Amino acid sequence: YEVQTTGYFQVVDRVGSITADRTNLEATTRGFRDSNDALNNVYPAMAFAGHAAAPPTVASAPGTSPGSVISQSAADRAQGRYIATVDATRTATVVLKVSYDPHWQVTVDGKPAKAVMMAPSIVGVDVGPGRHDIVFHYRTYPYYPELFAVGGLTLGGLAAWPRRRRLRSRAERYLAQRRPRPVAD
Repeated sequence: YEVQTTGYFQVVDRVGSITADRTNLEATTRGFRDSNDALNNVYPAMAFAGHAAAPPTVASAPGTSPGSVISQSAADRAQGRYIATVDATRTATVVLKVSYDPHWQVTVDGKPAKAVMMAPSIVGVDVGPGRHDIVFHYRTYPYYPELFAVGGLTLGGLAAWPRRRRLRSRAERYLAQRRPRPVAD
């Protein structure tokens, strides 16, 4: 399938916030998803699972686009790396249209920046006026090999547990047969 899109990046104004958690994310973001706000470059922040929402970049929806331009972008999905050059006319948020996760790391002009969660559940970063080089990089959980090893050992132990009882029971019967029996007087 192919869907016409503006690409991975969008420069938006952040207005308001939505409070949600894993149990109600779909319901609480439905109003935003059913609106034309995304088409008008206006997104709310997410206050997710007890974390505070990022503050607005503008006081209210200005009725005009942030006026910013994404002059270049590139994506290396296999490496989890997305790069854009943005010319911002005012403070705005650059959103990467992929699911938010705390493992997203962002740099703006080579310096670490804070990734923010935007509705409906995508990742963004704030930029000030001017030209900026932005890199979003997804860092996977580093301990998968160790988790797989622990999981394998656990499965092996669970598979061996019932057999241990059978072996113990056989050993007890064998030893019981080999014990000398008392001689009757």
